Amino acid sequence: MKPSDSLLRLRSRLLSAARLLDDHEAHLVREQLGVTRSDYGVLRCLAEAGPRSVSEVGRKLHLTSGAVTTAIDRVERRGWVFRRRRPGDRRMVTVELTPAGRTEFERVDPVVQVRLKDLFSGLNEVERAQFA
Repeated sequence: MKPSDSLLRLRSRLLSAARLLDDHEAHLVREQLGVTRSDYGVLRCLAEAGPRSVSEVGRKLHLTSGAVTTAIDRVERRGWVFRRRRPGDRRMVTVELTPAGRTEFERVDPVVQVRLKDLFSGLNEVERAQFA
């Protein structure tokens, strides 16, 4: 076996593991907590970083402009965020959490964090740090 074969196999396994983790998180937030992964991502981004432009939220969450707009529309309809046009430049829109959005994030985030801690409990602190 060539060294490149083992590297390709390693890459494939890491991608498979990442997809499994992604699917697990998506199921958790949607089925058990009643929000989509994108909704949770928007709430988390704004809770941690404060008001951000739509494009900043999209970059942080690795979402296309269309996907981030859809996610923000969805959480805005639920009353969890609001959009504010920047004074002096109405093209720039900032997204902010509402008090209801902060409450929803505080409801959902601890559950996600506990699940992630359980999920990675097989790794010791050094191993987790290597992947962080």
